[in-house]
Amino acid sequence: MEVVHLLSSTVLFLVGIYVFFRYLMKLDLIETLLWESFVLSITVAALAAAARFAGIEAALPLTGFFQNLAATAGILGLIVVASYDALGKDPQTGVSYATLAIGFILFGLQQTGVWPQVATYVPLLAIPFLAIAGFLALGRKRLKKLGMYLLIAVLFMSLAMFRSYFIADEDQAVDVYNLLMAAAVLFFGLAASKRL
Repeated sequence: MEVVHLLSSTVLFLVGIYVFFRYLMKLDLIETLLWESFVLSITVAALAAAARFAGIEAALPLTGFFQNLAATAGILGLIVVASYDALGKDPQTGVSYATLAIGFILFGLQQTGVWPQVATYVPLLAIPFLAIAGFLALGRKRLKKLGMYLLIAVLFMSLAMFRSYFIADEDQAVDVYNLLMAAAVLFFGLAASKRL
């Protein structure tokens, strides 16, 4: 059992559950689906990681599966919902479903080995799009808090993604990733709540 990894994974899982029930359940169905495509995937990945660190080795494949789902379909859903929210508009149903469909196709390409790097590229491309959405919202009087929370979430997500550049010890990098992603998930939830 790896206690520190178990604790940091549990923190990420609990933050994801909190964000879902506190912020995302109140949204319209389409908006909830888009936010949850990322938050729920990260949350389930954290639960599987916690199980693995508790000694349940069978949970290891689930961790990677849901991390990759978050890095493909989840990130695309996040870009679309953040963009619509930053403009003060409701996500269009057709665009939302098409985005999730494209995300699942990318996920399928990653899982089958056709394009394994897609789970690396999509999050890297997402950072500037999410930051632009944050700055757009920041420039709109009634969406300033949404923009601020979105930018803070992007900052934490970016730090989590690039943790290996400032954390040399791989064991510590796991915990730093979990805690930074927990902060990102919390601020994405806060951003979602400011759209109401």
